[in-house]
Amino acid sequence: TKLALYGLSHIKDERLGRLFLDKKVKMLAPDDDKDWFNLLVWHQNRATRGVKNFIPDDTLPKFLDLVIWGHEHDCRIEPEMKTNGVYISQPGSSVATSLAAGEAIPKKIGILKIHKKSFIMTPIELKTVRPYIFDEVVLKELNEMDTEDNGLTYSETTVELVKNKINNMIQEAKQLGRTQKVTQKPLIRLNVKYRDERQLFNTIRFGQTYVGQVANPEDMVKCQPIKNPVRQNKSDVYDMPDIIADRVED
Repeated sequence: TKLALYGLSHIKDERLGRLFLDKKVKMLAPDDDKDWFNLLVWHQNRATRGVKNFIPDDTLPKFLDLVIWGHEHDCRIEPEMKTNGVYISQPGSSVATSLAAGEAIPKKIGILKIHKKSFIMTPIELKTVRPYIFDEVVLKELNEMDTEDNGLTYSETTVELVKNKINNMIQEAKQLGRTQKVTQKPLIRLNVKYRDERQLFNTIRFGQTYVGQVANPEDMVKCQPIKNPVRQNKSDVYDMPDIIADRVED
């Protein structure tokens, strides 16, 4: 088996994405490509962070057999074949390095075996990772919130709802910890989508009641306003509808 290993120092994703789209990235392939397994390892944005700030999967050279894609947090280590025939394996981070939704996906490493032009990636789930539970709740409109019967303000009603949600998430984390035989306090993140500022509450003070139960009481809850979608200019996105559609589906 002959292995051709490719790498690339980090380049700003907006610039690199445009270079790939314009076919200005040249990669030297072996003379007899049929006898070589071509593997690219790099560290770039795969997820869409802005309309241009990522590398579209389908712009990768077709002669590549496999891409090990670093930088992204969520684990998608099982190779996925894209429309250009290139397989992509995204290992993700081995521990939670942020409180993003993708970090809650089970962490895995993999053993890669290559024979000529064929390969097998064997995933191995990590069993000693600190439990991390992520969830999201969208608050109702003010006129739909149940505040009259219980005598609570909109803010107090939100606190009760969030408290019940957090308690359930902690129980889920404890169960996950018992399954994996992990004794570390869990990471919890609940994103609260609100429609009116009267639904807000002090998340830091709220988190203090969970000190000793979770690893991150101070940023356990994050409140985010529900925003109206913004229409984008056609000139602001890549002129490749098939690529954008593929990114949305992923």
